[in-house]
Amino acid sequence: MKKIFTLIAMALTAIGANAQGSWVAPAELPAAGARVVNDDLIQIFTVYEAKGGDKDSDGNPFTINFSATKTYTSVFNVRVDAAPSADNPTGTQHANGTPLEIKAKKNTDITLYYRRQAANEAYASNDGKDVKLVDQSAPTTPIAAADFSYVDAPDAGYAYTTKKYALEEGKTYTLWARGTTLALYEIEWAAGSGSGGGGGSTVADGTYYISYSIEPALSNETTAEMTNTGSSNNKATWENGFSVMIMRSDKGMSSGSPITVDGTQYTTIKVSNGAQNKLTLPEGKVAESITFYSYVNKDAATERDSYWKEVAGVTYDTPDASGGIFQNYKETEGTPDMRTYSFNGSKLNTITFTNTGEQCCYVIKIDIVTGSPVTGIQTIKAANIDLNAPVYNLSGQKVDSSYKGVVIQNGAKRIQK
Repeated sequence: MKKIFTLIAMALTAIGANAQGSWVAPAELPAAGARVVNDDLIQIFTVYEAKGGDKDSDGNPFTINFSATKTYTSVFNVRVDAAPSADNPTGTQHANGTPLEIKAKKNTDITLYYRRQAANEAYASNDGKDVKLVDQSAPTTPIAAADFSYVDAPDAGYAYTTKKYALEEGKTYTLWARGTTLALYEIEWAAGSGSGGGGGSTVADGTYYISYSIEPALSNETTAEMTNTGSSNNKATWENGFSVMIMRSDKGMSSGSPITVDGTQYTTIKVSNGAQNKLTLPEGKVAESITFYSYVNKDAATERDSYWKEVAGVTYDTPDASGGIFQNYKETEGTPDMRTYSFNGSKLNTITFTNTGEQCCYVIKIDIVTGSPVTGIQTIKAANIDLNAPVYNLSGQKVDSSYKGVVIQNGAKRIQK
């Protein structure tokens, strides 16, 4: 017997001086365009005809024990057929669900309780199977959650999940999911800071993992920076504003085997040897370091050492402890090799990195903050100076002798005239 999990909820009014409320799935679902919450902090509307209620697909009642303290008897589905866009900030109707429109009267913190499917055997915030929230003024960029965690996994491939957002006064949001029959059980809210994504951005400051687990959109792109032309999928973009681009269009990326990082499983990004990659952070965000979790895509030892030969414009001649990485060979447990590179005082919005040797698979961990790119002085390498080494500008882009200005070569800065 298959259960269809779809939810809508009822409003409770604000309680006491510290306004708060909750919206849980009702047995009788409201009509399209119904205002189902209207209190001191927020308003919540349906967009299309709601789907769900207190029965499963066979018409039988059910009870969901979300945790030791949460029990639900009705569900609501926020699925859409097409994601929100500039022309349609609430997305298009799906036969089994409707998005929700949330208007923040004041700065409000909300918590979602829902069940979701796994994406590539993992659960990552804003991946292809997750619920998403967008500011309708920027409907194509899902907002980063203030907190995301799954409580438990009741069935294979599913998890009970909580997610928190900070809403800003005066803004209107769309809550939606695509490609999954996502079951939303409850929305709680309370007066909050409304910090949103930090500095007005839709992406919050914090730690992010860049992996194939969140199903990036892949495309081929040719720019003046590239050294070749081809037809491979050389660029991956994510809905929250991150992108990774291989700076050769004859090189492509795909998914690698899953690895576990900080207790969470991620599907790696698989890339070929020798091409420079460029990670771009969301607009208005910078980082001071980058961490790679990686492995060689081989089942046994190989003659070609695999390591990062360039990170953020600094080159490494050998895979030793002070420079590149001896990446672990692929193991049954998916144990990755971990290496962190600091930018020595620089704050970068774009970070380049280049691997050499055998094909590698990787996941990136990066801490981002709101700010403008600032380039500091990198540590100068005293040995292995190569006058023919690649030259990069301050954005990490490879340049030739015709480029004028500050450049990086052999890990040191100089002015090229």
